[in-house]
Amino acid sequence: MMGAMNKPMIDDSPVIAKASINSATLLNARQNIVQMGLIDGDGYPEVRNRNGYVDTILKFMQIVAKRNEKQEQPDQVWITVREGNDDDGNPIPPRYTIVIEDEERMMGTPRTLAVIMLYRPTREMESLSVIADDKITWSADTQKNTAHNKRTVYYLGFLSLMAVKTADFDKEPMPEHEMSAEDLMSEAIGIVPSQLQTVPVIGSVDDDNGETGEASGSAGTEYAGTWHNGRTKEEEDRQESQEFTNDMMTSFEDFENLAGVSDA
Repeated sequence: MMGAMNKPMIDDSPVIAKASINSATLLNARQNIVQMGLIDGDGYPEVRNRNGYVDTILKFMQIVAKRNEKQEQPDQVWITVREGNDDDGNPIPPRYTIVIEDEERMMGTPRTLAVIMLYRPTREMESLSVIADDKITWSADTQKNTAHNKRTVYYLGFLSLMAVKTADFDKEPMPEHEMSAEDLMSEAIGIVPSQLQTVPVIGSVDDDNGETGEASGSAGTEYAGTWHNGRTKEEEDRQESQEFTNDMMTSFEDFENLAGVSDA
């Protein structure tokens, strides 16, 4: 018993990052997606690219964590809605907080996020949507049944903001089709050249007369195929990887400087 009492306690508290967002940013995002006509019957964005939508929200969480100087992916992100000033020019006390919870980290549910609207004075949950790669369940709270229209529009605005930041959010991803050898041959026209019917042996080359000669380089040298532009495959792979990384950073550059979002 004493050993158990002396055992150091493990900190299981969630990693939380905080930010705030201007209500005008949410209203503008909501207006934009309504004008695009990409909403369902309950007013939620018509998200068909669920994988991309989940990626976008996770990326948003990472950016908030980075601004909070947290190195790891947060379990929760708390976003306070700033509603501007009152008639006397004083900041309106914050009434609403949007919480994003990573259910994969919290509950072990693969690639699942919960987006919650909290009413700050009472800490009551007003809206809850569950977003995953295979299914999205939007909150039952809509503009048709709500008693607090502005609060609901803020909530819809945030979900709309995540949608417009997702490339082709309204389009189903094209299914990947892995072509079999039989499919390839059925699609081919003409006779396959004899040079392509056998696997070439690394370490020797065939000249135009079909005679075998020595490959350049010593027998103990690791083979690295040279591409048409004079670079090795390894160099090409490195360049493609860097270009992909650059593209990802570019696509989220507007997130890094998103107007209306600031550190909590």
